[in-house]
Formats: sequence, structure tokens, C-alpha cells
Amino acid sequence: MQLFMNRIIILLLTLIIFHFTSCENNSNKKQNINYSKIEIKRIVYLCKTWGALKYLTSNTKYNNIDWNTELYEQLSENPNFYSNNQILEKVLVNLISKADDGENKVEERACNFNLYWVNDTSIVNKSTTTKLLKIIKTNHGVINNPNLVYVNGVIDFTEENKKFLDEELPEINSKMVNIFRYWNIINYFFPYKNLMDRNWDEALNEYIPKILNSFSISEYQYNYLEFISLLRDGHGFSLCDYTKTWYDDFVPSFSLVNGKIIIENNQIQTLINGDSVIMINGKTIDSIQFYLTKIFPSSNISYTKKKLEKLIFDFDTTKILELEIIRNGSPKSIKISKIETFSNEKNSDYPPFKYYGNILYLNYGILNPVLLDSLLKSISKNEPEIIIDLRVYPKEYMFNEIFANLVVTSKPFVLLNLINPNCPGNFTNSEIYKTESLGAKLKLKKCILLVDENTMSHGEFSAMCFQTLPNTYTIGKQTAGADGDIVGVNISGGISTSFSGIEILYPDNTPTQRKGVKIDKYFDGNSDSTMIHAAINFIKHH
Repeated sequence: MQLFMNRIIILLLTLIIFHFTSCENNSNKKQNINYSKIEIKRIVYLCKTWGALKYLTSNTKYNNIDWNTELYEQLSENPNFYSNNQILEKVLVNLISKADDGENKVEERACNFNLYWVNDTSIVNKSTTTKLLKIIKTNHGVINNPNLVYVNGVIDFTEENKKFLDEELPEINSKMVNIFRYWNIINYFFPYKNLMDRNWDEALNEYIPKILNSFSISEYQYNYLEFISLLRDGHGFSLCDYTKTWYDDFVPSFSLVNGKIIIENNQIQTLINGDSVIMINGKTIDSIQFYLTKIFPSSNISYTKKKLEKLIFDFDTTKILELEIIRNGSPKSIKISKIETFSNEKNSDYPPFKYYGNILYLNYGILNPVLLDSLLKSISKNEPEIIIDLRVYPKEYMFNEIFANLVVTSKPFVLLNLINPNCPGNFTNSEIYKTESLGAKLKLKKCILLVDENTMSHGEFSAMCFQTLPNTYTIGKQTAGADGDIVGVNISGGISTSFSGIEILYPDNTPTQRKGVKIDKYFDGNSDSTMIHAAINFIKHH
């Protein structure tokens, strides 16, 4: 009987402990908020209103207002603003009161931006929408907006970014500020918004609940990486815990064939050439590629495919990788260190320059200006034939060294559409760059430009410039399709990202973003050497 009673007491104590533990766990566990469509609609309206007030008005009445802080304070005072129209209205009126009301302005200015959303009287009173439109139209295009800082024609958030350096997971109001800020930055200052696969308004509706309901730093960062990748901009680099090893200069020794990794030129002791890797950390190679595609910033499929092959071992942040492989027809499980895997850096197969008979090969990614200038001056014959390899990112601008030695006709080679500094959202402040003859006497007989997916940004701009040289042909594969000065943006929660800040076009208005540079002969070579030999053959037979 005593034994039975002891067991009952132990059971009761166990149940009590389990009950309180469960209560504690439940109290600490964050619950998703199932935002209704109308609640998201209110959040979106506030987001767009705040962005319009921050970027489309001069703020001359409150010159020192910090719109980020002002938004945070309003959210703190009205945490459930999205729950009904009355609270939303209160927040809107408070924010609108901080902007210059334009009473001293005589006329309304035509607004270049689509403000259709302002007139949504299903959630906002007509008097408020009328007031908001008046403020925007009487202030839009007025100078002295302290929120608009430009450096060389490009919007610059350097100072503001310093306030968004915290690494921890933001609380709900800070999450809201960050979403509003990033969405509006892209809305007003990204020149390629019309080239996105997804409508940016629709993206805001989708990612508001995703990001607000992110309750771990990994989930939060992943959702932002998805959000950022919607730009389809190769300049959308994002540095955070997820991507901290993505941009190291290494190339794993393998090829990707039919959803399997085939190890080749191996230097890892636990692997041998010919091993077929079918799973990494329990995930198939196809599923890893799909995962990376959703968060990898890329302008086109060619660039994505090339870069994902490099990143396939980096789909998560674990240091030890568990591989399922097929070796000599038999399955096998092994573990490797990621550090060991990626210690095999790829060295260029080609030096800064090389002669193929009378043809001078120039590796533009490795050359320095002094060596390049010396090489071109040393060419003795009157009409040289050269190959300029742009498949490695150039270290320096070396246009002058090229043009100082060759006969160059002054030609426009690029059209830059910069943002109108007094009119956010408008990229019609255009500049045309021309090549400049420096008086050289050396005439080119033929010039071949080599390009592929690694030709990006500075490389693409260089290609467009060199394409103006006489008797010049571009050979290779589609380039990365991301050009224009980079704008950096920090997001609370340990995320640093960027985007293209200038629209780059050919002088005839042919776009390069996502498409890449113009190519005369497409060549899908699988190695560096075959591409160079294709260029040599082109010179000999054309």
C-alpha cells in the first residue's frame, strides 16, 4: 500500500512539473499573428504614406525631423493601429501634421509618381486623403529635403545606415520601421523596379506578415533574403549569418551533372575523383539549388546557374557537412569540414598577358595600368590584334591606358539615367559618356572581347566602352546583367544589402540590366582555354 501511495505521489509531482513547464514554454513561445487582408491593407497604407512624407516633401517646417524615429514612436503609442480605421487615422493625422502643409506655396506641382493608393477612402477619411495629396503636390520637387543625400548623382544612406547596425532580432515595432524603410527605398530609388518579376506593391503585401512573424534571427534573415532577391538585381548582395561565406573567393572542385555533384581535381582526403555526391546534410542537390535560388540575388538565369554551382556546399552555416555519396557504384556516408572543402582556391590559368603568335592576350582582371600601358606601347607592328578578357572582375579602370595607345574615334558608349535629386522616383536626369581620343597612332587590326556570366558591373561597363574600338567583336556568353553604382542599405537584425542605383543603357536605349551586354558571337565554352581558342580562330578566319 505504501509503495502504491509513493507511486501516486511521484506521478502527481511529475504532472505538476509538466504543467508548469508547459505553461512556461507556452508563455515564452511567440504566436503568429494571422493578419487579415484589411489589416495588411492598413499597414500598407501607413507604409506608403510614411514613405511619401519622408521622400516627397521638403519638410521645411520641421527641418530636423527624423522620420524613422517619428514612425517608431507612433507605432509604440498605437501598437494595434492596423486593427481599425480610427486608430490608423490617428497615426496618419499625427504623421501628416509633421510635414510642411504647403500653405505658402502658390501652385500645385505635377507629381510624376503614381499616388493611386492615397484615395482609398475604404480605410481613410476623405479629408485626410485630400490633406495628404495637397502636401505631396505642393512640396513634391522642392529642394532642401534633409532625407535626400546624393553623392555623384546616386542616393546615399551612409549616415542613416549607422542607426540600423543592431545584430539582434528586432522587436515588432522595429521590424515595422525596417520593412517600411526598405520597401520605400526601393520604391523611390531603384531604377529597375519595372524589370522585377514581381510587382513591388504585391511583394509588400506578401512579406509584411512573413517578416513580422519571424521569431528567430535565422527565419528573419531568410525572409529578408527572399524579399531582397525579388529585385532580380545582381548587385543585391546581402551580408548576414546566412551569407557570410558566399562571397569568398573559392571554387569547389566539382561539376554538376543531372542533379549530382561529380568530384574532380580533388584535394580533400576523404573524397576521391569520381565520387558522386547525391545529398548534403540530408538534402538533395536539386532541393539545395531550389532553396538557394529563392534567396540568391541574380539578374538572369545564366548568372544564377553559374554562381549556385559555387555556393552549393554553402546552403547553410554548419561547419561539418554530412555527405551521401556513390563511390564505385556503392552508397557511402562521409563527413567533411567546410573549411577543408573550400581551402582549394582557384588560381587563374592565365597570366596578366600572353602572346599567341602575333595575337596579344590581355587578362583585364589581373592587369595593372602600368603593365597594360607598357605592353601596348611595346607592340611594334602598325595594326595589332588583341584579345581583352573581361571574364574576371577588373581591379581598376584602365580605359585611358587602352585609348592612349590606340586610334580611337570619339563615340558615345553609355547612357546613364540618374535620379532627379528633387524628384525621387524619376530617373530622367540623363548623362551620355563618350570615348575620348588621346591622339595615339596605333591602329587596331582586330580586337576580341571575351565575356561570360562573371562579366558584371565594372566589367560590363568596360565592355560597353571597348565595343566602340574599331574592328572589335564581342564573343562569349550572356553577362551578369547588373550595372550602375551600388547603393548600400543596412537592415536591423544583422543584414547589410545593396542595389543598383543608376540605370545603364546603350546610347540607343538598349538596356543592359538583366540582359547583359551586346554579343556578336555566342560561344558556350566549358573552359577558359576553349573560349580563348575560339577568339583566336575568330581573328584568323574573319
